[in-house]
Amino acid sequence: MSSKSKRQQRRSRSQSQQPQSQSHQSKSQPQRERGTLLTIFLIIIIGTGILQAVLYIAQRRSDSVLDAPVLLALGILHAVLNVIAALGIWNWKKWGIYLYIASSILGVIIGVIAVGPIAFFSMLLPAIILGYLLIGKWAWFE
Repeated sequence: MSSKSKRQQRRSRSQSQQPQSQSHQSKSQPQRERGTLLTIFLIIIIGTGILQAVLYIAQRRSDSVLDAPVLLALGILHAVLNVIAALGIWNWKKWGIYLYIASSILGVIIGVIAVGPIAFFSMLLPAIILGYLLIGKWAWFE
């Protein structure tokens, strides 16, 4: 055999072995699986965040605590941050989790000012549920 044909055989062998090695690499990496509950929860966060922002603006009343421009702006910010955080979590980004925690704290502050101490638990409950749904999935986040 000529050296040229030997080189061609080596190339064809190495090319045929590449897909096998690539598929082997993908098998060694853990498969990210969001799961049904987490998927539904993130969709709910996105939907309620958009709805909250619209309702904060649309249902302002002069006798409402949320009529205060600062509280209204913080409420809208809280809703927008929730949507951004949920999209980050959807895409397996750690900053999405950190942003959601910060947004939840902001939501607690707004809730306590606008509604009273009863809002503390109801504003933290979604963050607690999200934390539970993310147990064991932290390593998948970038």
